[in-house]
Amino acid sequence: MAVYAISYDLHKKGEVSYENLIKTIKAYGNWCHYLESDWMIISSNTAVQIRDALRPHIHQDDKLIVFKVASGPESEAAWHNLPSDVSEWLRLTLK
Repeated sequence: MAVYAISYDLHKKGEVSYENLIKTIKAYGNWCHYLESDWMIISSNTAVQIRDALRPHIHQDDKLIVFKVASGPESEAAWHNLPSDVSEWLRLTLK
């Protein structure tokens, strides 16, 4: 299992429903929604597999990136003013 970050720019807000995009991200089970357009998930899938699962739920002009996040001793992260539950998820997941 690995930690993946998912970020997107949605250009059709209000015109297209992104409900299925959010449902697909949450279906990975262990997720954190840390900023408006940014999520982290834990998955055994590859970044390509995750991207391919999300693509049907966005408009062709939207932007999407999925990347593997280092965890363990090589991990380094810092944040400010995130909700306590998000901070705790990040702290536990990236340790």
